[in-house]
Amino acid sequence: MQITIEDLSPVEKRVEFELPWADVVPKLEKAYDSLRRGVRLPGFRPGKVPRALIEKMYKRQVEDEVARDLVEHSIGQAIRENQIQPVAPPSVEALEIKSGAPFKFTARVEVRSQVTPKDYTGVPLTRRPGPTDPFVFGTEKPIKVEPKGDHNFSKQDSLWYFYAVANPGQPAAAAGGAAPAPDATANPAAGAPAPAPGAAAPGAAPADASTPAAKPRIMTRINVQRDGQDAFAPFTGPADMQPIGPNYFGTGSEIPLASFEPGFYTFAINVRDLNAPRGSAASKGIDRKQEFVVLMPDGSLPPKKAAAPAPAAKPTPKRP
Repeated sequence: MQITIEDLSPVEKRVEFELPWADVVPKLEKAYDSLRRGVRLPGFRPGKVPRALIEKMYKRQVEDEVARDLVEHSIGQAIRENQIQPVAPPSVEALEIKSGAPFKFTARVEVRSQVTPKDYTGVPLTRRPGPTDPFVFGTEKPIKVEPKGDHNFSKQDSLWYFYAVANPGQPAAAAGGAAPAPDATANPAAGAPAPAPGAAAPGAAPADASTPAAKPRIMTRINVQRDGQDAFAPFTGPADMQPIGPNYFGTGSEIPLASFEPGFYTFAINVRDLNAPRGSAASKGIDRKQEFVVLMPDGSLPPKKAAAPAPAAKPTPKRP
């Protein structure tokens, strides 16, 4: 099997598959044999219906089933071998098996955004994080993320967001004096390295092993708008919650701003609890927003988009 992977965006890949005809034939033979044993037609004993007649009557059905089976197996193999992390079921274009020809198809896969560390200047901590420290990633070699109070960024900066969740029916004290995680809001902090895969949330300390708790199932929707229009396609996916303390979990991530044009932006996040009762506030989601600015190359504020003129008032007709 040949696999070609193309990055369409930081959160979407196109995967092209090509299976040789020799890999398709055994699947077709097995499907036809299985169908032949169960087909009942007048004039033929069970299991003795001619193969040519079976193909004439059920070719489309058999080929569709074989194609779906090949797609499912091939996509699963590609995900495992290439360490792809899908956040939604892949979408597959129209499928068709042509006799004697390789079986080809294309899948589009939404994936987790990957951040590549570059020349960031983080502040490594040599002591355990304290309750008044800025946001911290990691436990073995934690990195301190300094908030930006003015929310003004250059394109070389990064925007970070953090939030924490807790079970209100259980105790949720932060472990070991770790820094408390903030609410679901944008806490911009430029110049810190991207967290390693599996890094803990801000101020994270190892959870108390004596208090096991299942991770909450949290769905996050992130959207960044510029002048009221989406700056890129909104992202929705499960959150990788990390234990901060007993029944207390947090997460956070980075949005590099290198591809952002100078302008005025709004960062919006919606956090939903998938285990909450249907119709509850937690099930519908909690929304947070934060404004930020990407500066001009010279460090000045970008010009604001002119407001649309108000529609002219219609004159009141005079009564005769």
